[in-house]
Amino acid sequence: LSTPPFFYEFHLSAGPIDARGVGVPGCPGLFIGFNRHIAWGASALGVGSHAVFLEQLTADGQGYLFAGQAEPFTRRLERIRVQGGTDVVQEVLGTRHGVVFNSLSQTTRPGEAHVLYDPQTIESGTTVRAMLALLTASNWTEFRAAMEHYYDPGLHIVYADDQNNIGYQTLVHRPLTVRTP
Repeated sequence: LSTPPFFYEFHLSAGPIDARGVGVPGCPGLFIGFNRHIAWGASALGVGSHAVFLEQLTADGQGYLFAGQAEPFTRRLERIRVQGGTDVVQEVLGTRHGVVFNSLSQTTRPGEAHVLYDPQTIESGTTVRAMLALLTASNWTEFRAAMEHYYDPGLHIVYADDQNNIGYQTLVHRPLTVRTP
């Protein structure tokens, strides 16, 4: 777990941002840190926000069944740029539950589609947006507003500010399914 370390300590200073703490290399946010007005800490919640659905395909394979009715896949093309090579164009199929990932699964049977529900990519908020807003938050209200956009991984967050306020928040967007405890 420590070779190489997953988290690094660093200082971000640019424009209104002046924050220090621990984060993931390449990510502009800090999981644990402080700025000029607030400080926050985090521990793992042990739950994620993803769910996998098994969709039944229509007889022609061009759609899937939902509540006994045939629905067409949504389709879009994703261009993957390859440095020094030819771009790869991938067709992405979607359902009301998320993105089909059959090409990545070794257990897909004929007539089925494995679908990943990822609220961070389906809904409007993103964890990066939350982390960036957190860097400049100066009070509990701004902290809470930033965390409204947090999705994954699930965290317990503790909070303190320069006005002697403390707080706690659990963060995760967990899909409600038949098996959700």
